[in-house]
Amino acid sequence: MPTATAKKHNFRKDVLYFFSTLSVIILLVLAGLNINQYLNKEKVLGASIDTTALESEKNYWEKIANENPTYRDAYLQLARIEAELGNKSKANEFIDHAREIDPNSSKISEVARLLGL
Repeated sequence: MPTATAKKHNFRKDVLYFFSTLSVIILLVLAGLNINQYLNKEKVLGASIDTTALESEKNYWEKIANENPTYRDAYLQLARIEAELGNKSKANEFIDHAREIDPNSSKISEVARLLGL
C-alpha cells in the first residue's frame, strides 16, 4: 500500500505534467496567432504594414456605399482607403464615381489632390 509521501510525490508529478502540457499548448496557440499576424501584413519598401484595419474599414464603407449608392462621402472614403493600400487605379474609380454623384463638389477635387490622384 502506497504511503502518504508516495501519493504526494505522484500528485506533484501530475501537477508538473499538467502545467507543462498547458504551457506547450499556450505556446502553440501564440505561435499560431503570430503566424496569422505575419501572413496578414503587406511589405511596402521593405517595411511591413498591417492592412487588416484598412480592410475592415474598407468593408464598412463598401457596405455603406451599397446601402446608399448616392452617398458621395462613402466613395471618397473608399478612395482614401484604396490609396493607402496602394491601389491608385481603384482609388481613381471611386473618385470618378463620387464626381458622377456630385460633379460640382470642390471637396472631391480636394480629396483627389490630397491623395495625389
